[in-house]
Amino acid sequence: MHNPSLVILVLLAACGTPTDPSATVEASRLGSEAWADAGAGASDNLGFALTAADLDGDGMAEIVAGAPLASNPSVEEGIVSLYAGSAVPTLTATLEIDVASSGFGASAAVADVNGDGMLDLLVGAAKYETTPQLKNEGAVFLFLGVAGGGVASIPAWSATGGQRDAMLGRSIVSLGDLDADGDDEFAVGVPLWDAVGAVNAGKLVKYAGGAVPAMLGEASLGLAGATEGWALTVASNFFGDGRAVIGSGAPNAGGRVAVYRADDLSSQATLSAAGTARLGYSLASGDLDGDGEDEIVIGDPLLDTVHVWSDASGDAMYTGVAGSHYGESVAVGDFEGDGWLDVLVGAPEADGGVGEASELRGEGDLFGLVEDWSQADLTAGDHLGTAVAAADVNGDGMDDGVLGASGYDGLAAEGGRVSVHFGEGDVLLPVDLATSGDYAILARARSAPRRSRTSRATWA
Repeated sequence: MHNPSLVILVLLAACGTPTDPSATVEASRLGSEAWADAGAGASDNLGFALTAADLDGDGMAEIVAGAPLASNPSVEEGIVSLYAGSAVPTLTATLEIDVASSGFGASAAVADVNGDGMLDLLVGAAKYETTPQLKNEGAVFLFLGVAGGGVASIPAWSATGGQRDAMLGRSIVSLGDLDADGDDEFAVGVPLWDAVGAVNAGKLVKYAGGAVPAMLGEASLGLAGATEGWALTVASNFFGDGRAVIGSGAPNAGGRVAVYRADDLSSQATLSAAGTARLGYSLASGDLDGDGEDEIVIGDPLLDTVHVWSDASGDAMYTGVAGSHYGESVAVGDFEGDGWLDVLVGAPEADGGVGEASELRGEGDLFGLVEDWSQADLTAGDHLGTAVAAADVNGDGMDDGVLGASGYDGLAAEGGRVSVHFGEGDVLLPVDLATSGDYAILARARSAPRRSRTSRATWA
């Protein structure tokens, strides 16, 4: 079992084999586990979905963790737990809608939807139904921010899928204030929506901000079986023109990501790569190389790869251990506080289902090094890396890694777990690679990324 108290990054030769049994290596930018909480109910799946943001303005991000199969008391209604940011996060609220089999907590996002200067919380309930005929239509709920931090316990607004098995709410993303009216817009994924003649094509739906958000439009490639909207991200200045775009993952038609202008939903590109299988299952974005244009990070967990797409330089691909579901979750953050963004990658099937999280370390040229870690007290089936998020939870100026392990059995079978690794910066440590003993070598050099130009034309 990996030693959680020391995570190291080994500098390997280009061939991937160390040539000197004694070397100096770099410690992880994320430290050992600093805090964790476990789901108390059987099959809660706490940590299935994660986000984090500073809801109370104290400089420390709150953690939002979804447990979509929790029963409290309605069977599998789902709950969302809010933890106050600090060196030792504390549970401050539990949200629910008390509708059985809703999957509430399947996704979450933070935005100032009503423009009052306080952040609000959007939560997806992908299996919600208004009538039996609309089973699994899905829904999204808006919980308004309140003075002093946190959010209201009762949703102020909701929207539903309107089609059986559409699963609206599988993903949510804040778009920011696109029209400068003071209210943030947002988009919601509907991955199992049926287009005319195209079953499970999927789509995204865009909503205006305001006290009562209104639907502004929708977008879809219209490809049968694509499940578009499974994951969503927003990338600023992706094309270098100052305009934001929405990336919409369509992982089940060979794998692709549709790119739309965030302001008018006009289709701009379809990102795809030869030989992919579930490209677009997870998405994140950020300016990873410091050129002023965001890149889009795309997970393909079936092939255990993560792609970094840049309009300027094309595609860089990073490969994890076969069968680990590397790329099932991704997040972007600056774990050292050096101004370079890093990528956090979940691999929940690694080590026989124990799960791992990995850091693609940003060095300004899209990543040179990779390191992995897991937790000593996790076992097969815990699935660390089901979800990942990045934010400054303890207020030290460095982003921290928030990790979900939805199958964790600590308090109850598959109750789930959420944990935090604080960003710590770089520390050089002498390690004997030949006699590492208890210090398991958790790192491996990445293979050279495969690069190609992107095309501008164009719960599975």
